[in-house]
Amino acid sequence: MANTFIRYRRNAWFYECVETLLLPLIDQLHFIWNKKSWGAVFRSGFIEIQTDDFNLIESKMLPNESNG
Repeated sequence: MANTFIRYRRNAWFYECVETLLLPLIDQLHFIWNKKSWGAVFRSGFIEIQTDDFNLIESKMLPNESNG
């Protein structure tokens, strides 16, 4: 990289995962406050989710990984 290069992205790690449906998880996810219009929360673009919600989604997408 050139000395003038300015990074603007966060480091990211990508894992092999299982495609997971969100619909069965809606009642358990705290960041989806309106369960009937659950898609509305995603309209704002970037959202912050609680650790519990992240861990639940992770457990479904990485079922064979140790999530500890």
